[in-house]
Order: sequence, then structure tokens, then C-alpha cells
Amino acid sequence: MEGVESIIPPDRYAELGLPDPTKNRQMADLVLSAKPGYAFSNTAIGDDPIVATSPALGTMGHHGYLNTYAKMQAVFIASGRGIKKGAKLESVRNLDVAPTVAKLLGQEMKDVEGKVLTEVME
Repeated sequence: MEGVESIIPPDRYAELGLPDPTKNRQMADLVLSAKPGYAFSNTAIGDDPIVATSPALGTMGHHGYLNTYAKMQAVFIASGRGIKKGAKLESVRNLDVAPTVAKLLGQEMKDVEGKVLTEVME
């Protein structure tokens, strides 16, 4: 199908950090990856499961990209009480944002994979 870059079977899930569907019922049997310039539509019905993307589509979220795709790197900005002025990080894992916010709010998240980004805290 036009716009699909790859179909990823379960035997490749571990290399992508995805759970094994035989051990996690919430995991899909296959993962589809969209080609750059395409995305999966926001509906599970119809004849157009994958659509071309363009700025004219506005800011709707797009699905279908692997986290290894370079353009999936997002910007992380932290500012305010408890944040060290001028602190810079090379990269931030999404998993680390919630524990960091919790710490700034005087809370602790236990048994999570993410860590507190102490490098940006006063």
C-alpha cells in the first residue's frame, strides 16, 4: 500500500523496545511504519487508512512513525521554579518527563522506568 514503509513482525519487536504480544495482550500482532510524508489517518474505518501529510492539514497528530525516525525527536523546554537557568541536555526520553514533573511538585513516582532529570533542577 502506498505510504507504508514497512510491516514489522513480532520477531523484530525487541530491537524496537516493543513488548512481545505473547506476553502482553495489549500489543499488536504487527506494526506498520509510515513512509516520510505519510501518516495513518485518525480513524479505523474507511478506505484511506494512510494519508499524505502536509502543513495544510493543520496541527492534527499523526501516527505511524517509529521512534528511530530522526524527525520524531521533540523539543523539551523546562522553565520556572525548581529549574536551573541555562541548563541544557543532549536529549530527553519521554519516560523521564513525568518523574521530573512529579519531583518538582514534591511527589515521587515509584516503579516507573523513567528517572528524574536532576541535571535541570536547582
